[in-house]
Order: sequence, then structure tokens, then C-alpha cells
Amino acid sequence: MLNLFACIVSNPHPHQSDANSPLYRRLQKGFNLLDLLIVVAIVAITAGMGLPSLTSLLSESRAHHYLSSLSRDLIYMRSYAVNYGVDVTICPLKGAQCVNDWQRDIHIFIDKDRNRARNSDEKLLKVIDAPTKGDHFNYPRIGLTFRPDGSINGFQSGTFRYCPDTKDSVFSAGLVVNQAGRSRIKTKKIKCK
Repeated sequence: MLNLFACIVSNPHPHQSDANSPLYRRLQKGFNLLDLLIVVAIVAITAGMGLPSLTSLLSESRAHHYLSSLSRDLIYMRSYAVNYGVDVTICPLKGAQCVNDWQRDIHIFIDKDRNRARNSDEKLLKVIDAPTKGDHFNYPRIGLTFRPDGSINGFQSGTFRYCPDTKDSVFSAGLVVNQAGRSRIKTKKIKCK
């Protein structure tokens, strides 16, 4: 042990004694331009190979995230309608009137008179952000109203369709709402019209 201590004290920087060795000189020199260009080329090629997969993954994820969130909002609406004994409507609004433009922000509100318009005395429950710009989102009706028994009003059943990027995207998904007010996500054979 004492010999090891003496060795360290007598030569505190052992690599300095090898300052003339080729390995030491190479380590001190660092990377040259050619080394750097090779590394950058390898990283660029690897990133280029993975980019299409990443884009597809993001498109698919965006559709599923939006519809999963909408599904939770529909469950909330249905529960609110049943618990408070009121009609609750979801639709895009232009002014105070429901319109069939699902690319807008979507409003959830108490609709006492079932006229698909938000009057000043009708409470706004939530606003859902519009879908990502460039994506296509639609529903075959102007709006959807849950009644106090949990079912939907009239013939308002249908499928919310979310198509990322293009109307015929292979990553499209749908949220099917039946007349009883229940919903489920569908991922096969969905096309935005």
C-alpha cells in the first residue's frame, strides 16, 4: 500500500510521461473534419430512415387522442344530462347557433329548449378545441343532444370521423355514437366525406 502511495506522489500525472506516444497525441488532437463529416452523415441517414415512421405515428396518435378525449366528453355530457335532468348539446357554434362545420371549436352546453342554439340563460359546460389545422373532422349531423334519460335526441346517431392530413388517410379513426348514447372508437374503414 505504501509503495502505491509513493508511486502516485512521485508521478501525480502518469499520462504526462507518455506525452510522446502516438495514442497520447491522438487523444489530445480530438476529431478532425473528416471524422465529423462521417458522424454527421451517419446521423442524417439514420434520421432520414426513421422520419416517415415518426410522421405516421404522430398522425395516428393525433386521431386517437382527439377521439379518446371526445369520447370522455360525451360520457361527461351523458352523465350531466342524467344527473341534472337536463338536455345537453354538443356542436360547433357560429354566434349562438349550431352549424355543421366541425372544423371549428366545439361547444357543450345545456340546451333547455332543444333548439341547438345557446341562449343567454343556458350554461356553457365546456369548449373543445378545433382539430389540428390540415386534419379533417366531421359528424353527419349539426349537433348531438343528450336527453335526461341518457339517450340522444331524435335521429342524431352517427360517427365522428377524424382523418389526419388527408380525407382518405389510412390512420383515420371514428367515434360511433348509437341511439342509446353510448360510443365506441372504430379504426377500420373510416373515410372522411
